[in-house]
Order: sequence, then structure tokens, then C-alpha cells
Amino acid sequence: TAATVTRFYEFNKESIQGVRNSIQGAGIHAGGQYNRLSRYKRTTQTVGGGLDLDVPEKGLGLLLQHMLGSSAVATQIATTTAYQQVHNPGPLAGLSLTLQKGVPQASDRTVKAYTYRGAKIAEWTLASQTGQNTTLSLTFDAWDEDSATALAAASFPVTGVFDFTQCVIKLGGTASTNTGVTSIAGGVAVDGLTAFELKGTNGLAAERFFLGSAVKAEQLENGYRALALSLTGEFDKATLYDLFALDTTTAVQITHTGSLIETGHNFTLDIILPAVKFTAGANVVDGPDVVPTKLDGMALDDQATTPIQITYISTDTTI
Repeated sequence: TAATVTRFYEFNKESIQGVRNSIQGAGIHAGGQYNRLSRYKRTTQTVGGGLDLDVPEKGLGLLLQHMLGSSAVATQIATTTAYQQVHNPGPLAGLSLTLQKGVPQASDRTVKAYTYRGAKIAEWTLASQTGQNTTLSLTFDAWDEDSATALAAASFPVTGVFDFTQCVIKLGGTASTNTGVTSIAGGVAVDGLTAFELKGTNGLAAERFFLGSAVKAEQLENGYRALALSLTGEFDKATLYDLFALDTTTAVQITHTGSLIETGHNFTLDIILPAVKFTAGANVVDGPDVVPTKLDGMALDDQATTPIQITYISTDTTI
């Protein structure tokens, strides 16, 4: 059931589109050269596409919840105005969003509303590189597109965004979990990195159409989730390349520390991957410049902690 949208995000670009499926009957007949209009029929709908945005310091919790299927709550830190959310993987069943976008018409600049119900996040990518804001890219799968619902009046929160200068990546250390919260002791911050990309894939059965209905059923998970991580920077054999060469299992912690909330507390986005394997590495000398390196790997389930944990500290009192 579509809901009235109440959360609004500033974005960089989007590609969310409705897809209409149809059936064309052949109906072989004497003298026929073209398919009959009478045998054409529109049947089902689906929706796919993406949304790219800079990672905001406020309002991110709802998206994190649907990326991971988490059951996080916003918990006040002592008596401050800072609230912490700890997102761990959970079931996606029963979680869905209503999306709405406004598209300005070229002729008269009238904004036309398109509403999508039953939306789930099929893929997501968090990424940062030097000279850029940290970004989040989302790929949605939804049920159908409706152009009759009125455009909601947008109210955007006043919020900064995270950028590359606020990002520190630590490798190594020991992960442990206490009362459902994972932390890493002993990790070492890595110098010389220029980019990271973390991509999550949620395997969804997105074509659950059944006899007697033109609307698909809930997109259920139909495979293991995947977490792909890449690190790019200057070549360092012991710190970076040997993680691939020696097949070392390492913990990775990616932390963005944003602007100040109040003394001792900042807007924060902290990602913990306790068990990462790097399966590809490069250290190619391609001229007189500083030699670059790139590691590609995956985060796995160590059966002791969590495959991924995302902690978000903001002034949001709710998810």
C-alpha cells in the first residue's frame, strides 16, 4: 500500500522508471503481414532505477535501515543532542518504501509527480575519492508507477554532507561484539589512500508474478548478500599489497567524522567489516609517477561478529 512520503532527500541524479509489460498474440491468418492490434494487451508493471546523492549528516538512517534490513533505533548519547544508530544486517522481508519524484515539464515548468510503491533496495554503493563528497548510490526495485497521486510538499532538512577529508580507513586489529555492538581494537590508520568503494548487493526475487494478478508479490531474498570492497592509493607492499598476496584476513574500519554537534560529539558515519579477503591486487609501474595500487575484495561472515555494521551519529531523534 502506497504511503504519503514524509522524508525528502537532495540528490545528484536519478533514473527511477516504470516499465510496462505487454503481450502480443500472433494469430496467424491468411494474408497477414502485421500483428493485430486486437491481440495486443498491457499486462504487468515493474519499476527499476537508481538514486545518487551526497551522504548527508542528517536523515540517513532510513536508507541504512533498508540497505541492511536493520532494526536500529536512535539512542540519545547521555544528555546531549547527539543520537546514535547501530545498523546490523537483518531481514528485508516486510520492509519497503514508497518513493515519489517530481519531474519539471519543459514547456511550462509544471512539476509532474510520479509515485512508486513497494520499493526495496537491491544494490547500494558507498564511495569516496579525493576532491569529492562521499556518495551513496541506490538501486531500487518497486511495484508500479502512479502519476495520479499529488506531489507532496517537500521540506528538506538543513544538513551538511560528508567528504573525503573526513574519511579515515583503518586496517587490522581484532573485532569483538558486546551487547550486539561490534568494535575493533588495534586497527591502524592507512596513509596514502585516494579512494574506497563499498558495494552491497541484496539478491531479490523481483519477478514474482502469479496467475490472476497483474501486480507482483513482495520481492523476497533469493540468494546470499554480497559486500564488495575496493581500496585505491599509492603502492605499499607491507600495508596493502601483501593483504592480497598473502591471502590475509583483515578487519576494515571506514570512519567519517563530520561537523561538530556539541563538545565531544560529531556527526559520524562508521563502517566496520570484521573479515575482509582481498582477491585481486595491482602494483603496475606505468611511468615515472608514484606507483598506484588497487585492491579488490569482499567482506565475509566470520560467524563470530557481523559481516557489516554501520554506526551513524546525528541529531536525528528517530530513524
